[in-house]
Amino acid sequence: MTGARATLPPPDNRGLPQNRFYRKNQALRIDNRVSDSVLDDWAAS
Repeated sequence: MTGARATLPPPDNRGLPQNRFYRKNQALRIDNRVSDSVLDDWAAS
């Protein structure tokens, strides 16, 4: 460790809006994955 990494502030206050959008995007990505698998199952039947 160089010591410069230890002096960085924790990304809690910085990353709150990004984390909110990230969670939203993760949920949308999961929804798309589910709907894609459902469509694949429907197309295969």
